Amino acid sequence: MTAESGHIIHAYRRPVDEVLAALGADAQFGLSDAEARARLESHGRNELTAEKPVPPWRKFLAQFQDVLVILLLIATSISAALWLYERESDLPYEAMAILAVILLNAIMGYVQQSRAEEAVASLRQMSAAHANVVRGGERQSVPAAEVVPGDIILIEEGDTVPADARLIQSTALQTAEAALTGESLPVSKAIAPITEEVGLGDRDNMVFSGTAATYGHGKAVVVATGMQTEMGRIAGMLKEAPEETTPREAIHVVDRCDARHHPAEQRLADYRGGLEHLLLALRQPIDARRQDGLNAGRHLQHFDWRRQPVGAPPSRQ
Repeated sequence: MTAESGHIIHAYRRPVDEVLAALGADAQFGLSDAEARARLESHGRNELTAEKPVPPWRKFLAQFQDVLVILLLIATSISAALWLYERESDLPYEAMAILAVILLNAIMGYVQQSRAEEAVASLRQMSAAHANVVRGGERQSVPAAEVVPGDIILIEEGDTVPADARLIQSTALQTAEAALTGESLPVSKAIAPITEEVGLGDRDNMVFSGTAATYGHGKAVVVATGMQTEMGRIAGMLKEAPEETTPREAIHVVDRCDARHHPAEQRLADYRGGLEHLLLALRQPIDARRQDGLNAGRHLQHFDWRRQPVGAPPSRQ
């Protein structure tokens, strides 16, 4: 069996004895208090990591730190400077359009980041406050944040599961996993290993952090805590979401790209191509008006006013 940072890989596919042996746990005696303290220092507290609160104005300004946004700001400055020099239109339409793109990107990025932080806060509120564990052969109630891999937890009707755990005993146990898997009905639990790889909703010999026992009772050995739990993985993905998905996709200034999978050169090329299309579309009406003015100038330049009757409109040549 493979164990990484206290997290047992595919614990639902292993017999109970193998899981207990890999974690160095005893189903009857549990962990000793000294061992529990040592594992707490090694694996950390059983809670979702919380980042230091950032003031809203700093979160908004952070949206302008992206390389592509800086390039757009430079393009806006250049476009505005050219407009001041040439004065080919009443307003700097190109600079205004690029600036609108930048502001829209910043607003959408700020909203997306705020929603992700709210979602992580909601996940933290779902965590259990206390847990019933077996330590030193005795039942104890400890703060859920102090539960460690290898702890034997006792689950009864109405309890919130404090960590991801492999069931070792189950008496008509059912848990509500809607928040994790979307399953609207309580899930009946068993202890037999599952021979093939299945999704979370089909791992009926596992209980997961943040879910609640709706019926029956059982005993389980903790296999993952904190950010190693399934809830922790969701929280981690939510924190990364603003970096993976950029609102610039919606306005087609930059093609869909992921900074972690595409080289910087490709992102710059995408930006340049999208920006060229945008500027070309904005310049077309300006160029059309300029061409009309040039045509009119040529016509007047070649027009012979001496042959034109007084009061008659100039004829086209």
